Amino acid sequence: MGKISTVLRHDVPLEDKNTLHLNAVAKNFYKIHKFGELKMVHKFYRQLYKEDKQIKLLVIGEGSNIVLANQDINALVVCPALKGFYIERQNKDEVFVNCSAGEKWRDFVIKCCQNGWSGLENLAGIYGTVGAAPVQNIGAYGEQVGDWIYKLKTYNVKTGKYKVYTAEKCRFAYRSSVFKTKHPFEMITSVTFRLNKHFILNDSYAALAAKFRDVPDYQITPLNVAKAVTEIRNSKLPDVNVLGNAGSFFKNPLVSKERYEELKKKYPDISAFDDDKGVKISAGWLIEKCGFKGKRKGNVGMYEKQALVLVNYGGATYQEVLSYAEDVKKAVFDTFNIELEAEPKIIE
Repeated sequence: MGKISTVLRHDVPLEDKNTLHLNAVAKNFYKIHKFGELKMVHKFYRQLYKEDKQIKLLVIGEGSNIVLANQDINALVVCPALKGFYIERQNKDEVFVNCSAGEKWRDFVIKCCQNGWSGLENLAGIYGTVGAAPVQNIGAYGEQVGDWIYKLKTYNVKTGKYKVYTAEKCRFAYRSSVFKTKHPFEMITSVTFRLNKHFILNDSYAALAAKFRDVPDYQITPLNVAKAVTEIRNSKLPDVNVLGNAGSFFKNPLVSKERYEELKKKYPDISAFDDDKGVKISAGWLIEKCGFKGKRKGNVGMYEKQALVLVNYGGATYQEVLSYAEDVKKAVFDTFNIELEAEPKIIE
């Protein structure tokens, strides 16, 4: 099993622990490699709480959907590196797969697809960990992870107790969940997914449909779809190791159908798609229309191939990132009277 680490580290640089590569420092940092180390997190939190009643918890997977302040992070920063996955149970139609929080999301998706398990293939190629995916309710190419989660297990750092959440209790919504809005001391330790053994292609996204338009059905597999999705993503999005970024920086705003019709009359080329509550306008389209695609200001800018991705060209500060994001939001509001909302979580 190996020895349990009992050392809480201090003043740990986080530049390589967030994909925007912002220079923040964790005053208190602990990386968990084994489930037995969770009790140490509880112990450390209690010790820190005695000194500071306002101490917070910050859980970082790969840091792919956060914006860290360029300052000391006064919190207990925990990095779950818990590994492993197994089949909980299965029947002729479905398989229930349990995966530990520290597994890399993109690797886990490929493992599932290699086994012929369907559901997550449209979410291939996304940076982050399995434990972080439910927090954001990550989504892409017509799918969102919350639709494939059966349950998940958390560890409360404050109380030292485990809890199981059904998918319903997670309150999944567009790029959100109960873990993003509430329960700040609940750390996800494992997730159970309910996946299909019988594959049905979700080609609602035009670029993906084009990839398989002339491909025989027998050649369309979860793994081939995952590879195609990854190719599409890589053609549009920068490698986080080359250009720091947090993926899509803004959510697609929701407007009423009446408002959409007004916009379409004025902008016939508007990019949008139907939603149960109205119409979602492409945030990337709005930003590009305002002239920000490829536009750089200091060390930050919107990526030249995808206007929705804010990138760090090197050495960017937290203030630069938020200032540029505010410029984008103001331009979109002034032009379209639409308020953009940041997708990554802003950590003060």
